[in-house]
Amino acid sequence: MKNHRVILISGWGAGLSAWKKTIPLLSCPHTHVPWWDCLDDKSDNNLLSKLIETSKEQIILAGWSLGGMIALWAGARFNSKISGAVLIATTARMTEDRDYDGTESRVLKAMKTRLKIDKLGLINDFVKMADSGKNGAPSIMEDYIKEAMSMDDNLLKSGLTYLMQTDYRDIVHNISFPVKIVHGTDDLIINPSNSRFLCENIKNASLTMIPEMGHLIPYIAPEIIADRIKELVNCRT
Repeated sequence: MKNHRVILISGWGAGLSAWKKTIPLLSCPHTHVPWWDCLDDKSDNNLLSKLIETSKEQIILAGWSLGGMIALWAGARFNSKISGAVLIATTARMTEDRDYDGTESRVLKAMKTRLKIDKLGLINDFVKMADSGKNGAPSIMEDYIKEAMSMDDNLLKSGLTYLMQTDYRDIVHNISFPVKIVHGTDDLIINPSNSRFLCENIKNASLTMIPEMGHLIPYIAPEIIADRIKELVNCRT
């Protein structure tokens, strides 16, 4: 019987610190994969692809926000090699499109422009909006701000470009492994309807909506993420 390994992929502006409350709750080994090493979805040569291709363990993906989009791509691309996934406050497409609720492209363009002249102000405003459920302690917001400010501007810019250009709506039906979706009802970064879309279009998906929760689920409700991962481990044991 194979062992499990959880691959953790954070959202824009975040790194390993997003998972520091989740990791102690996990019962199996984990690997953190930086989102900026996985943005090239046209190549199997990115870090996540290499990990999945060479793993001798059962892989469970856990992706938050932008990281959830990367997990969607990896799940569709390597469906037979993935044991399960937890998708946290994520979407198949970030920008709005006809009947699909999303962010206006001009908002992401404005973020790229502001990044050059007012990085701290941009990060501060982003994390305040992300905590729309008003659940986060000041220390949580400080953790996010500190990590985002330490990132190279070009990395943050590339993440915004990825969010502007990426659309995985046409490939999510390729995912057949169990998927646990988690979203906050008060999320102002990614519309909760986007998770409903995923639940309706992924064959073996379930959705948990967290009342009065914004976008910062890994920082505020790590136990919910850990519980969903444990459910996937148990159903594959």
